[in-house]
Amino acid sequence: MVSIAIGLFFGFATAYMFKNYRFLNTSVVTETFIMIAMAMMAYFIATMTKILGLEMSGMIALLVCGIIQAHYAWWNLSPQGK
Repeated sequence: MVSIAIGLFFGFATAYMFKNYRFLNTSVVTETFIMIAMAMMAYFIATMTKILGLEMSGMIALLVCGIIQAHYAWWNLSPQGK
């Protein structure tokens, strides 16, 4: 359940960043890097919780983050980034 929340947080954070900070849309490389970096951060943070004794799934966090990014962040990308 917490891994879903981690994925939701990073997915919505990505959509918020692209909606409100338009300077991120100046380069296709920047847009692609931010999308991949935020998804991987969700994966790594969920995986790091195993070290603390919590059994969170990094794959579920990555999946949820990707779904949220595809649904919300897609509309805020530049035409070249899409």
